[in-house]
Amino acid sequence: MRVRIAALSEAPREWRALLARWGRTNRRFRTEVDGGAAPDRNDEVLLYETLVGTFPDPAPKSDTDTWRVYTGRITAYMEKALREAKVHTSWTNVDAQYEQAMARFTEAVLASPEFMEGFAPFVRRIAAAGRTSSLSQVALKLASPGSCDVYQGCEVWDLSLVDPDNRRTVDFALRARLLDEIRRRVAEGPTERAALASEVSRPEALPDGRAKLLLLREGLRLRREQPELFLRGEYLPLAAGGPRGDRVVAFARKHARAALVCAVPRLTLGLLDAAGGGKLAWEGHLPLPPELRREYQNIVTGARHRGDRLLLDEIFAGFPVALLVG
Repeated sequence: MRVRIAALSEAPREWRALLARWGRTNRRFRTEVDGGAAPDRNDEVLLYETLVGTFPDPAPKSDTDTWRVYTGRITAYMEKALREAKVHTSWTNVDAQYEQAMARFTEAVLASPEFMEGFAPFVRRIAAAGRTSSLSQVALKLASPGSCDVYQGCEVWDLSLVDPDNRRTVDFALRARLLDEIRRRVAEGPTERAALASEVSRPEALPDGRAKLLLLREGLRLRREQPELFLRGEYLPLAAGGPRGDRVVAFARKHARAALVCAVPRLTLGLLDAAGGGKLAWEGHLPLPPELRREYQNIVTGARHRGDRLLLDEIFAGFPVALLVG
């Protein structure tokens, strides 16, 4: 959810135009409370940001239980947010009229075909960028010093809000089933490993979360197998070059004869929009200092890379992020 909302910073003009359009479209759903419009503009914008961050992927049909549960979650969250903002209402001084106006507005917006017609295509783009950015964060977490903490349920994508929303029951059976499938296919050998990495990172497959689970599994396995690299490893910043080198965050960890190169994309909405088709088109390279020049293997795809500089289109060919061990 956080990385989705962060992606809005890449499209400020488009976001501003959409907010203006939705403000006009949904004006009819506001009501008057104590001489003012309810909800006010700040609370209305908070609702739109919340919808961008949490909108189900793929979107459920509006006449299903899934949709009704989602509407209830957002309505409850907005009540909590309003009370904690302490502008129109609070936990100790509840303004029931304003809260009811916010709830009616939320339900009306989510039931509006006119709003959804413009909102759905936009949030699909944002969600695609969020998935890639989330993989970037996971890879950085796996390669960085410190504990590699995973919040409950976040082994795959998670679009939860704050408590109590993030205390919902986790479907661990689903995660176990996906993990068993990943374990089985990786064990079948290098060809199947590469096929699996490519399969789960296709634009149409990314929404199911297997890419994140695969990355976590392989990264945690490496940390277990080479603990000294992560506990005592030297940190070496790296800088990518070329036309899209500024869209890469990269660094290396080195200890004794072992080394790890981590390279991930940043500002992914712009990359996806420029490439089209849901895949990132890379141009550029990642130079390696002499002490890091060796043969590397991608821990997710199994692909091997060697040279004094790594080509971005090669290290990102089979998976959106790269963790290379050598």
